[in-house]
Amino acid sequence: MKRKIKFFVLFLVVAGMFLCGCGAGFVEGAEVIDRSKSLDENIAENRMGEILIETTPGAKVKVGQLEHEFIFGSCLNVMLFSDMEDFKSRGSRFKYYKDPKGPYYYANREQYLKAFKENFNYGVHQNALKWLVTEREQAGDVYYTAAEKVSQWCKEQGIGMRGHCIFWEKEKYVQEWLKQLSDEEAKRRMEIHCKEVVNRFKDHIHEWDLNNEMVDGRYFRERFGEEIVGDMCRWAKEADESARLFFNDYDVLVKHDNYEDYVKQIEGYLAKGYPFDGIGVQAHSWWVGKQEVKRVEDVLDRLSRTGLSIKITEYVANYGVKDEATRAQKLREFYRVCFAHPGVDAIIVWGFWEGSMWLDEYGFYDRDWKLTELGQAYRQLVLNEWWTNFEGKANEKGLCKVPAFFGKHNVEVNGKKREVYLHKSDGKVRVEMRQVK
Repeated sequence: MKRKIKFFVLFLVVAGMFLCGCGAGFVEGAEVIDRSKSLDENIAENRMGEILIETTPGAKVKVGQLEHEFIFGSCLNVMLFSDMEDFKSRGSRFKYYKDPKGPYYYANREQYLKAFKENFNYGVHQNALKWLVTEREQAGDVYYTAAEKVSQWCKEQGIGMRGHCIFWEKEKYVQEWLKQLSDEEAKRRMEIHCKEVVNRFKDHIHEWDLNNEMVDGRYFRERFGEEIVGDMCRWAKEADESARLFFNDYDVLVKHDNYEDYVKQIEGYLAKGYPFDGIGVQAHSWWVGKQEVKRVEDVLDRLSRTGLSIKITEYVANYGVKDEATRAQKLREFYRVCFAHPGVDAIIVWGFWEGSMWLDEYGFYDRDWKLTELGQAYRQLVLNEWWTNFEGKANEKGLCKVPAFFGKHNVEVNGKKREVYLHKSDGKVRVEMRQVK
């Protein structure tokens, strides 16, 4: 009888740990959303700080935001960076560069880059860094020129980037020439590729999707064993010891099995000591239903308990509906819950112009550069509702406290201006402008 009681007590303890998330993979103090507060209250708590301006009593104060610290990004289509010679010279050997719309892309390049800068502060190559593209036909025949143009432009504009992707686990995205090599030679070529791409871009790209889509894809692991993931980590770190390595997968928010398998996979590799730093949630689609917000909150909370950074890496507003107003409302809901969650560091869309997107009906701009309802919803949130715009006066002590979203701001006192940066890690910043009259 005593043994049964002890077993029952043990069962309750283990069950309790599971239900409260205190089992394997749980990190004490992990950032989770506060369910007792509204999403807007969570946003104010997690995404805003204070700019304290010290000046003369009654001074006129204006504070306007210049950029977000939170990452609002998009992928970039390399075709919009390639000149006509790229299409001619590379098209014969690289299938990706045989796109007949080359002149069309070229004609829209200036508008494309202008719209990107107006809407986003972060970028990622859409396809140009995938191994299937950079070394498609045969070992050693590599092409990075167009991808480097994208990276260089972002660097010149002060726009950060992430790397997508070093390897891709799905067999259909593995080059035929690699499949024909012996295991020993294939691993040697994998190591060469990993170190080459990370080293080549390490002056601007410090974060990489290491082995894309490992929940459904298993090519490399089935061929070389699970330890190949550890080899990939080691190769990447040898090329750039500061590189941050990410998991990246799809259907995490919409399919329970994918979510469960993803969590198990992440916890398993962390338990092996593999140096992963973040979790990519692709978010290609998000179903329409009453429990959407709660579902996303639950998944983000669980992923956050791993202690890793979370990024929404490939968002597409694909909700299985044609009505643009419904899509726009769903986008607002999705962005709001992700921006409210303290464990999420970025929301990156998988394209913004319908003239150069994977799923071309979900752009923020149509082919004629007219803002769509999705684009209007995005800009209303990111560049209006979540954008600091303050006017007021200093109090009798010469102080003016301004609630502000984290990021760069222009502070103006009696017509004199100064740029300041409000970091989330600091929570507040003090600006002394007492001599301004």
